[in-house]
Amino acid sequence: MTSPKPMTLHYWLTVALKDLPEPVQLRLEDEYRAHLLDSESPNDVQGVLGDPNMVKKQLGSLYFTTYKLKELEQAKRGRNIFVHTFVAAMALLGSWIAWDSHGKDLTQLFGPVSVLLISAVVWGCSARSPLIKRQFVRSSWTVSALQIMLWSGWTISLLSGQSLGAFMGYYVALFPALMLYQFWDARQNYLRLDRTLRLVGTPN
Repeated sequence: MTSPKPMTLHYWLTVALKDLPEPVQLRLEDEYRAHLLDSESPNDVQGVLGDPNMVKKQLGSLYFTTYKLKELEQAKRGRNIFVHTFVAAMALLGSWIAWDSHGKDLTQLFGPVSVLLISAVVWGCSARSPLIKRQFVRSSWTVSALQIMLWSGWTISLLSGQSLGAFMGYYVALFPALMLYQFWDARQNYLRLDRTLRLVGTPN
């Protein structure tokens, strides 16, 4: 019975790096080749470098794939415009309710106005960033904008003595933790994007 052929470096690199942008592949390929040649067992590719599928998974947490990078490069402003148009409409509705109640009912105004102010800061701070980073930051914020607007309104309603039910009460209480996780996840993805762009050569 013949023993299985040892894994070749070419096959290992193909499996581990195939989903990454080409400049990232070339940089990492040089590093892995050098590491293998410096090892005591340069013929034992998998023994030295590890399982290529596991390495592929680890690299996926450090760099954006080619598909994800192209997705970000294609500016998709439709969702951002739709969400902020809706928020602006809610702000106008809240303003009308506040005016109609002679300033006594501001619950429908606080959330939309807060979100629009934060959005203005996000848009302003990201204005000079490269398109791909600008699009990432604005899209990430837009995902949270509508949720924060609704949460603000529900929180004010609860604080003013209105009953929203037990489920909504729990949701309002746990929402800040959910937002912290979303912001942490967005930050991690931003670092992945930045790390990828440094190797791709796109201005960052």
